[in-house]
Amino acid sequence: MFGRKIFMPRKRWLILPVETKVRELDGKALLAFEAAERGWGVILGEKSMRKRSYLPGGMYIEKSIAIGRLSDILYSMQKGCRISALCEEGLIYISAEEYGRRKVEMKSFDLLDIFFSWGSNQANDMVLKLGCNPDRIVVSGNPRFDLLRPDFRNVFSKKAGRIRQIYGPFILINTKFPLFNNYYGYDNIVEMRRSRGRITTAEQERFEAERMQYQRANYEKFMEMIGFLSKQNPHNQIIIRPHPSERHDPWISKASNMHNVKVVYEGNVAEWILASELCIHHNCTTGAEAYLLGKVPVSYRPVRDERFDLFLPNALSMEVNNIGELLETASMTLNGVMDATRTDDVTRRKIAGHYIANMEGKLACERIMDSLENIDIPEDNLSFSTYRFGVMKDLTMEQLRILRDRMDFNRQGAKGKYARQKFGGIYISEMHDLLGAIVNVSNKYASVKIVPIESKIFCLYK
Repeated sequence: MFGRKIFMPRKRWLILPVETKVRELDGKALLAFEAAERGWGVILGEKSMRKRSYLPGGMYIEKSIAIGRLSDILYSMQKGCRISALCEEGLIYISAEEYGRRKVEMKSFDLLDIFFSWGSNQANDMVLKLGCNPDRIVVSGNPRFDLLRPDFRNVFSKKAGRIRQIYGPFILINTKFPLFNNYYGYDNIVEMRRSRGRITTAEQERFEAERMQYQRANYEKFMEMIGFLSKQNPHNQIIIRPHPSERHDPWISKASNMHNVKVVYEGNVAEWILASELCIHHNCTTGAEAYLLGKVPVSYRPVRDERFDLFLPNALSMEVNNIGELLETASMTLNGVMDATRTDDVTRRKIAGHYIANMEGKLACERIMDSLENIDIPEDNLSFSTYRFGVMKDLTMEQLRILRDRMDFNRQGAKGKYARQKFGGIYISEMHDLLGAIVNVSNKYASVKIVPIESKIFCLYK
């Protein structure tokens, strides 16, 4: 089962856990390539790798410093790692207070060498409203948005072309109702937040309940919208892409009654946005992603509430308020009357630049590595055996997981299925494909090597 033994010489190590594959993998892989190109060793893989005995000491980059993460951070520090962090959900939030309550635990923040912020907006909120030490914050942007820049977005062109071949002209609907349509249900998610200290008062509980009802109202309008779009566009596909934390079954059930509607949850959303004729969302990060990819996203806002509406994705989108406006916009776009690609908009670009640091200039992955190289991180070595039959093992295990999901309906089974919905696994072939695509567009990283340590954990080096 094992292949050759690999001994890595002493070097500085970067450790990058991935929780939600479709959201994080490509950006963290780019950061891994940049680190490896600079002579670092990198371990990239599933978030549970923290407790692997072979893990070297180095810089561990956490994806969050939310309440409940402190024990993980302390464990990694005891194993010889220094800690930095970014927040995958730090771009778009209701308010600084609400964001801090959910995603910033000061005990964890104070243990960091560096916190990498999305942009000036997040950094200012953390310093001026949450009381974080500005000396620990670097305004870097997020590496996953590096790939949306004009000089990098061709990384997705091959996959986008394949998607167009399969589906033809299509409308992409990105859903975001993770509180009302949560995988575990609203009651369970609230209980979890209580247990972790993210809901501590009756006022906060009312706020969450009212936000859930707001999401419910918009969710029901989205369900209605899908039927209208299907009837208006019988010769065009409509692709529903659910949020990673949502139950997919309601969307699948809705799509089952319409010949031209499908639910597809795979790949980076960027390739689907690029392939689409029209991208529709509600309060979703995909509005910002579509804008950065040169598209005109449509924000469908049938039910509004200023307490819960999110500024950035709506500011970067064309807003429509009712089904009539939406159907007219879809018809004009699909018939070529309205161009789904945008011309430069000075106001929107200024807004985006306040929230997103890496729209131009240095890449986020470069800014992050520039900062890390100024930290005294001791070198360490690593030895491991590669999997000779890794690909075959991956495929076999995936089939076993599918079979188990069909047979296992208890809570533990649901937990495992949800984890696989968010992560699912990483194949060595897709890592090589991504590296090849990035080498082609950047003329960098050609000397980077990728070898599997386990089926979901990889070592990268130069």
